[in-house]
Amino acid sequence: MAYIDGRTTQGFINSVWTLKDLVEQRVKDYQLESASYLNIVSEGMETSDEKVMKTISDLEDLRPALQEAQAVGDSILKVIDVPPPFDFRAHALQVVNETAPTDIYLRLAAESAIRSESQMRSQTPQLVRTSMARLTDLQEIVAVPYAQQFADQLQSAEAVGKQAARERARAWRRAESEGSGYRSGGGDGCSCAGGNVCYGPRGGRYCITSGGNKRYGI
Repeated sequence: MAYIDGRTTQGFINSVWTLKDLVEQRVKDYQLESASYLNIVSEGMETSDEKVMKTISDLEDLRPALQEAQAVGDSILKVIDVPPPFDFRAHALQVVNETAPTDIYLRLAAESAIRSESQMRSQTPQLVRTSMARLTDLQEIVAVPYAQQFADQLQSAEAVGKQAARERARAWRRAESEGSGYRSGGGDGCSCAGGNVCYGPRGGRYCITSGGNKRYGI
């Protein structure tokens, strides 16, 4: 679970950039796992989608943290957008006039402090707004219906896989008729139901399921 540091403005900003890295990594994990799974399915082979579904779940788990960060950021903006009750510039000049009005170095130091304070007050709201904009982008990324996206891609991959399985089956039958197959077992081809085992050109053991898919590790 991502942690949102709302104790300070800088803590909030750091939390947002940590969330950014986390979202990007989890999207990358999903893309890698789904691409690997769909590639196997499109070859007409069976495998588990457990890792893909885990990456989708990990992405969805980030939604509460992003919502919490949004609430924290809104609260911070309400505070920093309020004009400060303390006039730093007037106070700095008052100190100079009451201490040593003719001291050029003291006056230069006061003016430098005034510029630094003004710059800090102008930069902090901008940094928070930039972080809020980044949060909006992250929420849109996590809101993508990855499960439906994966289901649609899987449907296409399965259609390709079935065609690949049919083509392999035809090739195996042709190889058998030519006496160059890799089958062992009964007379039902490479059927898993028939208890037969086939060997690929590299020595891999497999059988063919009722759906026409290749099952390894038998």
